[in-house]
Amino acid sequence: MVLTSMTNLLLALIFTPALLCVVPLIIGIFTRTKAIDYTSTMIALATLIFAAMLVIMYAEPVSVSVPSALVFNTPLFSFTLDALSALFSSVVALMGCIIIWYSNGYMQNEGGRGRYYFLMLLFVGGMLILVNAANLIVLYIGWEIVGFCSYFLVGFWYTDPARSRAAKKVFFFTHIPGEALLLFSIAAYTWTGSIDISTLLTAPPVGWQLNALLALALIGIFAKSAQTPFFSWLPSAMQGPTPVSALLHSAAMVPAGVYLAARLFPLFTGAWPWVLALIGGFTVVLASTSAIRANDLKEVLAYSTISNLGFMFLAFSFGPVGLVAGLMHFLAHAFFKACLFLGAGAVDRSVHTMDLNKLGGLSKRMPYTAASFTIAALTLAGVPPTVGFVSKWLIYSSSIAAVTPGIQVFVIVVLVGSVLSAGYIFRAVHSVFYGQLPRELEQAREASPTMWIPQAILAAGCIALGVFAQYPIALITQVPGSGSVTTQSTIVLTSIEVPGIASFAPAFVALLLITAIIAGLVINELLVRRPRTAGPPSKQLFGAGYELPEGYVYSSGRHFLYQVTQPFERLRWFNPDYVYVRIGRWTTAVSRRLRMAQTGNTVSYATWIFVWLLLAGVLFLLFKGV
Repeated sequence: MVLTSMTNLLLALIFTPALLCVVPLIIGIFTRTKAIDYTSTMIALATLIFAAMLVIMYAEPVSVSVPSALVFNTPLFSFTLDALSALFSSVVALMGCIIIWYSNGYMQNEGGRGRYYFLMLLFVGGMLILVNAANLIVLYIGWEIVGFCSYFLVGFWYTDPARSRAAKKVFFFTHIPGEALLLFSIAAYTWTGSIDISTLLTAPPVGWQLNALLALALIGIFAKSAQTPFFSWLPSAMQGPTPVSALLHSAAMVPAGVYLAARLFPLFTGAWPWVLALIGGFTVVLASTSAIRANDLKEVLAYSTISNLGFMFLAFSFGPVGLVAGLMHFLAHAFFKACLFLGAGAVDRSVHTMDLNKLGGLSKRMPYTAASFTIAALTLAGVPPTVGFVSKWLIYSSSIAAVTPGIQVFVIVVLVGSVLSAGYIFRAVHSVFYGQLPRELEQAREASPTMWIPQAILAAGCIALGVFAQYPIALITQVPGSGSVTTQSTIVLTSIEVPGIASFAPAFVALLLITAIIAGLVINELLVRRPRTAGPPSKQLFGAGYELPEGYVYSSGRHFLYQVTQPFERLRWFNPDYVYVRIGRWTTAVSRRLRMAQTGNTVSYATWIFVWLLLAGVLFLLFKGV
């Protein structure tokens, strides 16, 4: 009886937003009243209720499928709820409900609200399909749904050319590398004879075949989660409505790569943890330095997302306990990043600017938003008793107890990234809400309750999850491949024990956390006092106005070289301008040749699609028995 209820709830969770998303679209055709907002919020709330019931009732994995739809003698629409999918489903449903509720206030004077809520609910539904997929076909369907929804939502105000270019940039940067996941699925079926994810994990291919699969998977993962070298699309995604940014960063789209990496975690053996550590660690430092240099509030938060995703992949490289740490940081990031973006949206609606140089003292006019934003910022910095402190504690501990020999050295990267994170978020909080209130902002007013109450709920969650962290940890430690973590309380969390580390490690980890926070405060003080005119602004390097492909390669390479050579440039030892110009000329030449393939001729496109499908079929037949 309980099993039947669980399977019905699982189907209801997945298909409620995915199918009912058309309701606000239809309502929007006939009316522009609040009925669109209320209906959409109720659909999101129903999804959240189903997710909460599943998590409360969860005891063991539950599977359900539609038996009449078969592909390769396997049910096509098959879903499985385990600890990992329960964690992601609950976060997606909660963030979707809160953000759609917030949108009732943020989007109240906007046209096209039916289209907006249709895309937001489909966004949530696509992510739920992805994280509960039991086979590779359904996983890919969900992967593409969230990709297309992100494209349409970023370009929601499509009459603005800059926003349309940003949407195209998001699409190409995530979709083209994401096709590696399609190749991954085809190869996995070819070499295992099954499309079931469980079969791939329990009986994977070996040798070069497994390495090829993991390489393809990581291309898609890093592109979706904005890791090096695919990160420059995420700041451009800020061109969409702020609630879209909140959902995209906290629960849908970019966490999809984190989910897939966690799902495939048992396969990352040998040298693959080093790949995760190098990519994640490099992204943490590079994105954090970019956040420090940014002057736009949403841009700071965008680079912060890239950096925190890097923390998650870096944690995964440390082994089973690192998987627990990374997933705990995913949970913490969902709460504080959604809260930060909703606060940024409230500021934008009130004063119509996000320029840090023009903001300040808004806590006097927006006390509720300021309080929620500050709590979320403290969570990002890892200040106790927030959940950010717990996740950072676990990341530090797992880095000390890393399974792969030598990878413990990345504790230095964790420390540097934590210092930089505290620096840029304290600077953002101080620049927006504290200090002197500029005269031109004296008319600022607190956001409506529909906008500040969701922020307050998320801020309260940041503290509650830190105080009662043993409950999410208990669920996370049931994820396949995760390590054991012991909590020392039954009601309020008092300490965490991580097996495999020396007795001095808790004190050492606490020292590292305190050092990072203090150093971040010092950096914030220096940043606030120093003029912000030196160096090329990050909008120049990563703005939505860049065209593909030269925009990505040129801006990314130029920014990286600038960060590396800036000290030498000041000492006049080396002038990087020559290198910048050469990169620009080379990428411009390559892009001109690539543009020739875009003829706009439908027949030509169809011909190429047929040729590539034919080639894929030939390769399938050749390598089917390999």
